[in-house]
Amino acid sequence: MQTMSSVTGLLALLKDDEPELQASALIALLARADDFWNEISDSLGLIEELYETPGFPERKNAALLLSQVYYHLGEYQDAFIFALGAGDKFDMTRQDSYTHTIIRKFIDRYCELRGVPEDEAKLCKQYDELDTLFTGLVNVWIASDEMSYAQIQEHVGVCIATRRLDLLEKIAKNYISKTQSADVLTLILKYATHVENVGAREDLLRCVVKLCAEGPEKLRALNHFETQQCLIFLNDPVEVCKNLVMLLEHKSTHSDLIAYQLAFDLFDHCNQDFLYAVAKGIKAHLQQRAAEGAASPPPAEGGEEGGDAAAAPTPKPNLKDIPENFRKLSLILTGAPTTELQFQFLFSQNNGSIQQMTQLKKAIDVKRNAVTHNAAVMANSILFCGTTCDKFLRENLEWLGKATNWSRFTATATLGVINKGHVTQSMHVLKSYLPSTPASAGARPYQEGGALYGLGLIHAPVGCNLHDDDVELIKGNAGEKGESPKEVLNFMLDCVKKNPSVEQITHGGCLGIGLAAMSSKDGDIYERLKQVLYTDSAVSGEAAAIAIGLVYLGSGNARVMDELLSYGKDTQHEKIIRGVSMSLALLMYGREGHADTLIEEMLCSTDPWIRLGGVQVLGSAYAGTGNRRAIERLLTVAVQDTSDDVRRAGILEVGFVTFKEPHLCVNVTSVFADSHSPHIRWGVASALGVAAAGTGNKAALDRLWVLKDDTNDFVRQGAIVSIAMVLMQRTAKDCPRVKDFRADIEHRVKDKYEDVLTKFGAILATSILDAGGKNQTICLHKNGHNLVKPIVGLKLFMQNWYWYPFVLMFSLALQPICMIALNKDLKMPMYSIRSDAPPSLYGIPKKEQETDDKERKKREKVQLSTTEKTDKRKKKKDDKMDVEEVEGEKKEEKDEKKDDEKKDDEKKEPEEPKFEILSNPARVTPAQLNVLSFAEDKRYSLVKPGVAMGCVLVKDNSPDDDEELVPMVNPQNVGANADDADEPGPPDSFEWP
Repeated sequence: MQTMSSVTGLLALLKDDEPELQASALIALLARADDFWNEISDSLGLIEELYETPGFPERKNAALLLSQVYYHLGEYQDAFIFALGAGDKFDMTRQDSYTHTIIRKFIDRYCELRGVPEDEAKLCKQYDELDTLFTGLVNVWIASDEMSYAQIQEHVGVCIATRRLDLLEKIAKNYISKTQSADVLTLILKYATHVENVGAREDLLRCVVKLCAEGPEKLRALNHFETQQCLIFLNDPVEVCKNLVMLLEHKSTHSDLIAYQLAFDLFDHCNQDFLYAVAKGIKAHLQQRAAEGAASPPPAEGGEEGGDAAAAPTPKPNLKDIPENFRKLSLILTGAPTTELQFQFLFSQNNGSIQQMTQLKKAIDVKRNAVTHNAAVMANSILFCGTTCDKFLRENLEWLGKATNWSRFTATATLGVINKGHVTQSMHVLKSYLPSTPASAGARPYQEGGALYGLGLIHAPVGCNLHDDDVELIKGNAGEKGESPKEVLNFMLDCVKKNPSVEQITHGGCLGIGLAAMSSKDGDIYERLKQVLYTDSAVSGEAAAIAIGLVYLGSGNARVMDELLSYGKDTQHEKIIRGVSMSLALLMYGREGHADTLIEEMLCSTDPWIRLGGVQVLGSAYAGTGNRRAIERLLTVAVQDTSDDVRRAGILEVGFVTFKEPHLCVNVTSVFADSHSPHIRWGVASALGVAAAGTGNKAALDRLWVLKDDTNDFVRQGAIVSIAMVLMQRTAKDCPRVKDFRADIEHRVKDKYEDVLTKFGAILATSILDAGGKNQTICLHKNGHNLVKPIVGLKLFMQNWYWYPFVLMFSLALQPICMIALNKDLKMPMYSIRSDAPPSLYGIPKKEQETDDKERKKREKVQLSTTEKTDKRKKKKDDKMDVEEVEGEKKEEKDEKKDDEKKDDEKKEPEEPKFEILSNPARVTPAQLNVLSFAEDKRYSLVKPGVAMGCVLVKDNSPDDDEELVPMVNPQNVGANADDADEPGPPDSFEWP
């Protein structure tokens, strides 16, 4: 067949008067448009006339031809418009660049129209055509036989962007039916967390809940976890409770295990208020069951029926009458099992080095300073956070006694950090420093105030404001005598109430109350704290304001907000205004758009401390969302505000908004890293530390590595602390910079000419790297959910710029890096996990071994000054030394070297294995999760699919066989002050000099 070299003849037919000939010419030109588009382009006007002729039968073909020619001319907008006019003539199944380009163009336009109100969008003439075309495109996708995961990612993303949830459901159901996989639900949930519009996000999450409920039966167990994640995002404890009750009522071991795992996840992800709402729903269900059981009582003696039975009050189920699975679930929701298991892990696997602290103490004692002394005491608490190991303090009581005034306060409070989570013995641990009764407080105000603060730090993981039923559950499970959480909270409240004029006690007491009653929304506690705030004492008022924010964390309570803001504007104390500002930030945590009115009001204030609060509220309200509008607002403040404090906070809060996307924080703040203002540079360093904490992010480290050698002392401090946060629990093999950084901060600590502020940061960095006995790291989010307490802890830690005791809030941000496998009885079975990586890559860094001086100096000649003089006198006599004797000595030296080399070869360590087997409970770093394998243990299998940290339930595949359990460590000796105890108790009571 002869190849056509020109379409001039076909173009001439378009001028014919016969519509049939014109139509035939159009069809022929369409087949040759890719080859002769340059010739056809000369007749675009003629083809457009045909397209605009109402009675022309092939108007759609004319539009399609115009679209293709304009595409080749690079006029993509015109090509898109005429493709819409082509209607069904535009074949969306074609796999060529033209079709893909037009589809992308119309998707972009459709997304744009769907992003505005529907009434406004329908005013556009293209809306209906685009709507029809998009529906047809989705149908094409569904009809396709090939559906890879990459394709489904694109399809899901397009449907979410266009907000067509009806079509999203069709795509998801089609994918699930073809693949029998629930991956698409996880994908939709992942995308939903990045949707900035709150209403659109909630609609999408409810769509996922619906899809999970309608999924195949065999995938229903997997869908429970996605459903619960959505309900947590939606803040819907009622539906969460219904799902848990449904699983427990199923009366199967596997369903119970799923419910327990969901309950552990709830405690990890939710605040106390949400957990209480779920627990309350479960109790209501049990009461209803008890009422139904008592609704038909047996007839009374004499044949009379109990006519007043129906009017009797609903019976409260006795703890013994509660079904075992419901009792276990309720116990998990209190957080007691999680806290106890983590305490067991940290207690038994403590790898903190006392020698490290001893060397640090010697280094700072060369040029003792109150700041560095205070830093060392706080560093010790971070290094041994949650381990109960206070041996260093007990061995250095005289050195510890050098602390004065508020340093005493902080030193005493560090015991709360060391014993964090040991809630059953909190009062006993701090007995030596607490007042015997609230009324007798004030004799040692700094120690007593610090002890009250320490009580709050101990109880922060679980909280003290528990209900009586929860307390009864915890006591029944513990089987030991200890302080009731309510008693501890009431003790702190009484100390504050009866000592209103002792600011050390009110300060420590208010902070302790806020930590112990976090998220409880208790009105009585609020009134007590408000009384302290209204005394207008700077020190007490600041703590009271922050405590109010902790109690109403994330509630957005309008009354509390108005009262705090009003008082903050009236008072003249900067400390109180700062406390009120931070309190409002805590109050509006996670409220996103609901906080915008308050943010604008505070940012427009003439008081820089109020504007500082506006920035903090903005960072808290949008924490972890990566909201571009919030980031832009923060950067605007950082550039335009006249206050260094406000500008510094503006950059810092970018880190809190972007901690789920560290690369975004690096990109956004990079332009500010070279700012002339040291406050801005400190903000950049701290923001990078927050955003990349625990990740080892290389880009963040590159930027921080420059800032740690800044010309300004507090910039160096911020950069050093941030590097330590980024490199937490990283080994030198995993991240080579760890070795250099450790050497650098060690040098800075020993350098007596180093600035105090920089040395303060270096001291803290030494403990942050190995926090919690080398078993804890910072984790601000998990499975897409913000972890509230770590975020709050890090925000308050950053306030150490104004007040050093806030350094201890760092303990709230620390999370154990462990995986604890539990059976149906919530006991730890002997369970093994395989890590497909060399042990040194993710393991605990080996402690430095002291070198044997004799071995090290074996072949070194030590020459004294007298010996040197004697040698010079003998040299003249030995000038005629025999050459053969010299050669003989050289030969002997060579033989000795060869023998030494052989010995060195024999001492070489064997080749490191490429994997290791971890036993339960296992130390697992976040970076190690990708190399874990659970196929090693044939007896147990994970209930929750995938890999997770924390408490994980395992199913016993051989329930008839005897089960071997991991022995629990007995912490009864903690606080016993016995030298023979497995773990030392608290320091002995001593008088401060």
